[in-house]
Amino acid sequence: MTCISFRDIDPRDRYKLLCGVVVPRPIALVTTCDENGLVNAAPFSFFNVFSEDPPLIALGLQLCVPKTMSGFIE
Repeated sequence: MTCISFRDIDPRDRYKLLCGVVVPRPIALVTTCDENGLVNAAPFSFFNVFSEDPPLIALGLQLCVPKTMSGFIE
């Protein structure tokens, strides 16, 4: 596995690398690990680069609530 240290990359190159992660819009495979060590992976298409220093990629998360007919009318 190849590892990249963002501390060793020039900020301009870091920015290019981060932008290359989200353009064209790919699907991010986001993983979480619960307190018991169970790993869960889910695809996300709503994410973007926020900053190169510090290097930040942000996910757009939304709570999915059950929709009712009145919710569509509102």
